Order: sequence, then structure tokens, then C-alpha cells
Amino acid sequence: MRKIEIRLKQVLKERNMLQKELAELAEVSPNAISMLARGHVSHLSVDILERILNVLEDVELTDIMVVKEIKEADPR
Repeated sequence: MRKIEIRLKQVLKERNMLQKELAELAEVSPNAISMLARGHVSHLSVDILERILNVLEDVELTDIMVVKEIKEADPR
């Protein structure tokens, strides 16, 4: 099974940028950025991703979202 891991919190830390600052620059609600940074999202609009990437110009989508292989528990 594969799962998408959100790495926005780490990306912001590497750039010494606050979530609040990203929210203001990207014109996205601080709550949306906070939820995304904590990985508490079930869906995400392309528009929000584009806004974030436009602010974080040197960041690629694959820096923010990583596909991880998750081992499933043995059903026995």
C-alpha cells in the first residue's frame, strides 16, 4: 500500500518560514496551511498547491509531497 506523506512543515523549517507567513503570501487561510503542515488533509485543491509553490519558488511538488510504501499488517 502507498501513502502520500506531506512534508510542508519540514520545507518551511528548512527555509525559516512561518506557516502564517506562507498563508499570507499564498493568500491561503492559516488554518488550511496548518492542517496541511500537520498532514491532516483528506483532499487538497490544485489551486492551493499552485499558490504554495509560487511562493516557495525553489520548491518542487515532490519536496512537499512524498509517496511512501506502507507495509500492511499480516491479516493472520
